[in-house]
Amino acid sequence: MESRNVARNTFKIRFYTKNANRNGLLPLMVRITVNGERVEFRSNIEIPSELWLPKAGMAAGRSTLANEINNNIRNITANLTNIYNRLFLAGEQITAEKIRNEHLGRSHSAHTLLAIFREHNEREQKLFDVGRRAKSTFNRYLLTYRRLEEYLKTEYHLSDIAMNELNYDFIYGFSTFLYSKYKVERNTAIKLIQIFRKIVLLAKRNDMIRKDPFEGFSLALDKVDPNFLDEPELQALMQRTFYNAPHLELTRDKFIFCCFTGLAFCDVEKLLKSEIKEFFDGQLWILTERQKTHIKVKVPLLDAANAIYHKYLHSRDDELLFPSSNHQNINRHLKTIALYCNIQKNLTFHMARHTFGTTVTTLHGVDLREVSKMMGHTNTKMTEHYARVLDKKLSSTMIELNKQTSSLQKSFQI
Repeated sequence: MESRNVARNTFKIRFYTKNANRNGLLPLMVRITVNGERVEFRSNIEIPSELWLPKAGMAAGRSTLANEINNNIRNITANLTNIYNRLFLAGEQITAEKIRNEHLGRSHSAHTLLAIFREHNEREQKLFDVGRRAKSTFNRYLLTYRRLEEYLKTEYHLSDIAMNELNYDFIYGFSTFLYSKYKVERNTAIKLIQIFRKIVLLAKRNDMIRKDPFEGFSLALDKVDPNFLDEPELQALMQRTFYNAPHLELTRDKFIFCCFTGLAFCDVEKLLKSEIKEFFDGQLWILTERQKTHIKVKVPLLDAANAIYHKYLHSRDDELLFPSSNHQNINRHLKTIALYCNIQKNLTFHMARHTFGTTVTTLHGVDLREVSKMMGHTNTKMTEHYARVLDKKLSSTMIELNKQTSSLQKSFQI
């Protein structure tokens, strides 16, 4: 007969509450500890704060509500204890997570958040490998997964969570976790939470959950005016040479090329020489596809971009126009370039794209629809914030003009 280890484990159950929800009630949490390892889960019990006795782990008094709450607590305790005793008598390995899962009725095949997220990321990896997913997008998927994994471990002591247990409080708590732990701005947090919601909607479309737990949660982004270089700053950058620093010269050339073409970093990195060709008007055009949205873009080469194109056309044997660069390194190089050019702004590579959308095109009368088309935007709403920025610039210019012409205007008599 096979022997088994019947050594008794340490097993504890503790009830406690979290912060009050929108209804002013305290959600009751249950903590199971087995041999020092603990897990927690939220019960379906909510308690008025004036009834809860933290040290006793029960509701105070003998009112109908207090009796109902305490009966539910006793039932949870009895069920968890029965599960523990059954596992012990069967000689099975006992873990806090196993007890919790059996109590909650989870089978091993239950649909869980991180498991679904991993499957999603594996598919996205394949798309990234064949150039159908931008690196920045794929990296955000990986980052969101890591943040959710950390949130579950830190706040819930869980390795995963069933999809049907997700609710508004879980999502709100995740947003609070991002703000408090990583000190991110709202838009940064919302972009990660939008990816989280993509996973939830994927589960909903596959009938894994019935209700969208994001109902009532705002995913609106704050309106942020884009940073861009004005003409004097752009001229300072173009006139500066870096003959003794090839890495800075390459960074500057790529940046200026994108200022006059509107390409994003990921697009200029994969730009092929064969994607720049004579078009219907006999001029050189960029005919490519945006990596992020897969929208085809057509951009005529302005003189500055044309000069950079010819500078690098025969400098390499392969098909790429520019030597490849690391995004992090190129942004670090831009900080150095900004110092040399006395540019006070926080210079990042994406500012080149914004500069094209404002200083180079919109400020010189190019119609927003045409700008949107050249930049590969899916709709003109994505381009409208450039016009808003330039309206502010026009306003400040006119205020200054009003000051400068004040003596002239005072001579006017009504």
